[in-house]
Amino acid sequence: MVAKKQTRSPRKSRRGRPRGSGQSKSARVRELLGDGLSAPQIAERIGCSTNLVYVVKSNAKSANKHSKRGQGGNPARASSTTNLDEAIAGLQAIANERDHLARTLERVKELLDGLV
Repeated sequence: MVAKKQTRSPRKSRRGRPRGSGQSKSARVRELLGDGLSAPQIAERIGCSTNLVYVVKSNAKSANKHSKRGQGGNPARASSTTNLDEAIAGLQAIANERDHLARTLERVKELLDGLV
């Protein structure tokens, strides 16, 4: 008869935070940073060091810097197309505003002519 090999003693527990025990401290720090709390306030609420708060904050900033890069491909072509579309939309908005202001100015002139 072959006995099953046990890989772990049932009495020993794993080190660290239990699986599925909720959010990590870093995730809670990110949430509270988004709410605008200071590092000491966050550390006190969560029960961690202020250093952890600063590390998470720094990592979030560096992640944002790297995420601004393109998704690959030809970045010059993608950005020029996007910039061109944005420029055209901006010019159309300016033209619409100019026309609106011209009509308003004509109405003001008519009202002033009617008063004189």
